[in-house]
Amino acid sequence: MKEIQLTQGKVALVDDQDYEYLNRWKWCAHKNRKTFYADRSVVENGKRTTVAMHQVLARLMEFKHTADHINRNGLDNRRDNLRDATSKQNQENCSVREDNTSGHIGVCWHKLGSKWEARIQNHGNRIYLGLFEKLEDAVRARNKAEKKYFTH
Repeated sequence: MKEIQLTQGKVALVDDQDYEYLNRWKWCAHKNRKTFYADRSVVENGKRTTVAMHQVLARLMEFKHTADHINRNGLDNRRDNLRDATSKQNQENCSVREDNTSGHIGVCWHKLGSKWEARIQNHGNRIYLGLFEKLEDAVRARNKAEKKYFTH
């Protein structure tokens, strides 16, 4: 693993095999909502566009769709952290919402049951994972479901 220096004091993580190719260009740190990504400006046919580092790697890896960061770190562009995902799958692998009270994705307090509820969404379907006395148990159930539904 190597680091590529970005603007704003950030670095992108890449595999050794991709370092030389990607380090030929100057990359910038760009924040989209709460997540930073590495990107660069490109002029094509007189028009300026932005190219994301993870999408460059997706083309190299011959993804059919888009690259999704498995660990939700937009600056971690190692190949084992990128998966070929549809737009819908990418959205399902999102960060913790601002109104989240548990601090964990897919885990919330169930008022009527007075327990922690775990759930996950896959292909547009909400999957109920259960009610749990302890927050840690609900988080464990959610993590197990993430491995089942969101890994290669």
